Amino acid sequence: MELFVNKNNSNEKNIKFDNCTRKVVFAFVVLICFYWNSDAQDVKNDEFVMRLNGKADGLKTAIQFEKAIAVRRNLFDIENENVSNNYELAGLYSLTGKTDSAFYFLIRATAKDSSITFLTNSDFYFVLDDERWAKIREYQIEKYEDANGEIANWPMAILLWEMLMKDQAYYSFMDDTKPEEAEIYWQLKDSLNRENLQKLDSVVQVNGWPKKTEVGEKAGTAAFLIIQHADFDTQKRYFPQLRSAAKKGEALKRHLALLIDRIRIQQNKKQIYGSQVHFDFERNKYYIDYENIKNPARINKRREKMGLNRIEEYLKTWNIEWDYQK
Repeated sequence: MELFVNKNNSNEKNIKFDNCTRKVVFAFVVLICFYWNSDAQDVKNDEFVMRLNGKADGLKTAIQFEKAIAVRRNLFDIENENVSNNYELAGLYSLTGKTDSAFYFLIRATAKDSSITFLTNSDFYFVLDDERWAKIREYQIEKYEDANGEIANWPMAILLWEMLMKDQAYYSFMDDTKPEEAEIYWQLKDSLNRENLQKLDSVVQVNGWPKKTEVGEKAGTAAFLIIQHADFDTQKRYFPQLRSAAKKGEALKRHLALLIDRIRIQQNKKQIYGSQVHFDFERNKYYIDYENIKNPARINKRREKMGLNRIEEYLKTWNIEWDYQK
């Protein structure tokens, strides 16, 4: 390839391209257009996938599990190796009692993943007694430890993971606008909560409060939630142990903050961190009582010290807007 320069005019350099150069330039332009169109198509596909994910999540929240499955099967047809979608499909099939399908997608998900997050996912409470669950769990723990190091007390961690699943079980079926139906699930949960508390009592009597360095944060979360959902006397009894563990870094400070608020509310005292919200059945919405919070103007300072996010973000979970005025 040659570049021909007209040297007859020193003020003007006319560059002329031979045929080979023209072909190269044309090919380069075509290549740019191809990648530009390809990138644009990828963006469109990503946006489409995001919309489907949002739709599936909304249907699950609305307790329309079969419709959510249909949407996620569409996503599976687009990206059959998407780990997150395969986990979601496995969970939905578990919730609908389709155990074989649940394990089909669970096996696909874990084949591409070394995390253990799903081992505390309450969607899988309904397949806990299936022998395939124990095999997948063992395989996943092995992969997790290879990548992240050994879990010091994994038998206790497994026990607490299952207790966490039981603590969170049935929430996916509850509709606050249908209190009579919700009451059925609350009765089931009360039974599970009593069972969990008995097991935790046994664990703590022998080993003390579960240490984060021995069982991990998720297992520690199980212990906290069991106490958080227990009766007032049980909360007061366990409070000193959680406080001591939090001071030593063996429990999360945010768990301590939530328990403090829960106890104070039951003592008719103002909460410190604004963690406790209320539900108005007449207006069918959640709300927070500013008058029942100590010094609301400084609440985010206190929350930050305990590892909690800002109150404005926290309340979005319940579609509550923080609009406190001094």
